[in-house]
Amino acid sequence: MGLFGRKTGKRELEEAKAAARKQPSPSTTSALIQKLIELGDIDDALSAAKYGTDVYPYSESIRTQYRYLKRKKCSSEMKELQASVRSDPKPAQFQRLAEIYYDSGAEDKAINSAEDGIDKFPDFEGNHLVMGKIRYERWKEDFLPRDGVLASRHLERALELNKENYKTLLALSKFYLQVGAKTQAEDKLNAILYLTPDDQRAREYLSTVSALPDSGGELEEILSEYRDSRAEGENGQDIFSDSDIRPQKINKNPNVLQEKLSQLGEIQGFVGAVILDRNDEIVASYFASGADEADHAQHISSIRKAALHSSLLMDIGGFSKAALESPLGAVFLIAFDDLLFGVVGNRSAKIGRMEADIMRFLDSTLYT
Repeated sequence: MGLFGRKTGKRELEEAKAAARKQPSPSTTSALIQKLIELGDIDDALSAAKYGTDVYPYSESIRTQYRYLKRKKCSSEMKELQASVRSDPKPAQFQRLAEIYYDSGAEDKAINSAEDGIDKFPDFEGNHLVMGKIRYERWKEDFLPRDGVLASRHLERALELNKENYKTLLALSKFYLQVGAKTQAEDKLNAILYLTPDDQRAREYLSTVSALPDSGGELEEILSEYRDSRAEGENGQDIFSDSDIRPQKINKNPNVLQEKLSQLGEIQGFVGAVILDRNDEIVASYFASGADEADHAQHISSIRKAALHSSLLMDIGGFSKAALESPLGAVFLIAFDDLLFGVVGNRSAKIGRMEADIMRFLDSTLYT
């Protein structure tokens, strides 16, 4: 890049930073990240992308950028680890490789790496910690009891191997407190206070736990009850972080969503859009003249159910996004915050182009 190019790039970067500060949103944050990538500033781009995923957890564009940057940043380390686990494996190498895979979006490879580490070095806590985190993050998506049980099982095993791991004790305490598992939460909080008697946060958590009704039953039963009774839009906590960053809330007012959906009519090949709640009730919709709203909503709901069923059978996590051709035409679905957003295009619509247009729409309107 010549002198003029560097000056232009620097000016554009300052403009992107100013836009992200003045009008914070997934689209302005993503634009800033992209400008940093173009200028080769991978470290700052990665920091901005990590911040973006924390603040805007449902932004697909920022998530994609973060995963790309993790792969780019850790590519050499990943290749070295892949060679090492084949030739001279060490337990921590499997853990680190699993972490890189997971942050890069290769969840299946992350699970395989951690499981290989557990098989070869069953008394090393690190791979249980990674598996516990992966399963917990999966549990946060759909609150499936099986994922919650497996998260607990791996984290509990890590504690058996290192009883004084404060972070793991705290993470389990938060998890159990969140779902109302009173006995389990009390056990972990008392363990923290045994190690650190002056821990004020643990004492506050214990006071909260003491006021809970006795949970009783196995953890799977408690998790099933939590899934069925939790409030609409109640999200899982980040039990592994002490960050003060809080995710931005999506405005789920039906009238606001209805108004926003009308903007999708400008997408080429657009037929209609619908937002369903977790009970498949229509929250908001916008369809071109003559389109059958109820028929499309039922079709979209059926696709989600089939995809979720397949995901559960293959143990590949819950349903998050799909783009496909269907008898009604092109269909794009994305799940976020207890809602399912579906857009239908006509048979001439290009899925790739439609998906890009929809993701730009979500980034520019979802959090505003």
